[in-house]
Amino acid sequence: MSLSRVVITPEVFLTCTTHALSTEAEEVMGLLLGDIRGEEGSLVAHIRRAVPQIRTDRRKDRVETSPEQMAACSALAEHVSSSTGLPTRVVGWYHSHPHITVLPSHVDVNTQAMYQMLDEGFIGLIFSVFNSAPSKEQTIQVTAFQSLPGGDAAAAAGLLQGVSSDDLAGLDLQTQEALRASAAEHMQEASGASWHRKEVPLAVLQDGSNPSTLSDYVEEQQLQEDNKRLQELLDAQLAAAAAAAAAAAAAADICADSDAGDGAASAPLIDLAGETTTEVPASLRTNDQAQPAS
Repeated sequence: MSLSRVVITPEVFLTCTTHALSTEAEEVMGLLLGDIRGEEGSLVAHIRRAVPQIRTDRRKDRVETSPEQMAACSALAEHVSSSTGLPTRVVGWYHSHPHITVLPSHVDVNTQAMYQMLDEGFIGLIFSVFNSAPSKEQTIQVTAFQSLPGGDAAAAAGLLQGVSSDDLAGLDLQTQEALRASAAEHMQEASGASWHRKEVPLAVLQDGSNPSTLSDYVEEQQLQEDNKRLQELLDAQLAAAAAAAAAAAAAADICADSDAGDGAASAPLIDLAGETTTEVPASLRTNDQAQPAS
């Protein structure tokens, strides 16, 4: 079952990106929930939720989930289906490529092929992070891919044809392990065969109905971030101007109060340029004042 397109929600994109950026020391992975629909004669994977997984492989450049985590995600998908009415199951996986190319390695292609043995419509996403562009800016690259068999690999791919992730989740853990071991054994037998990577177009659901390409989505998000930063800068400048105006007004009030206080404490000025005659009361006159000299 070869997909013609993958559509993810902005929440899935942000969850996967944030998880990928959580560490540059090792690869991380998660599972993808959604459904696969037939649209205009082609198959489209609609991914609505990403569930980060705990690493089970100690090698930094290898990622693997456990049967318990796969079963837990399948149970979560059933809960989402019953609560929302939207058909939901485990439809894919994602993992990070810190400091390396976004293209899947031969290990990734083989891992994807094993998943497709268990579910033909399974899809893989890779998030390449911690890479610097010539402009020294950090870049994030994303790709969606499936594995196409050739030669002996085609026979191995048909081993579990028709078994979906939901069917797998309904089995006990021992049976799941047996199926995975069988698929891994056939993968090893077909390791000399040629498994090919098929890149699947990836789009981000913008407004609930109209998907856009990932590059358009990222560009729009960048514009929104730029607008947000400019608005924050403008708000900061306006706040600084208002604070400066308030400080200037307060300083002016202090000066006015100081001038008024100085005026009240100072003695009134007397104009001595003109003549002033003041009659002294008799009781305060001295003898000299009482008897003017002749």
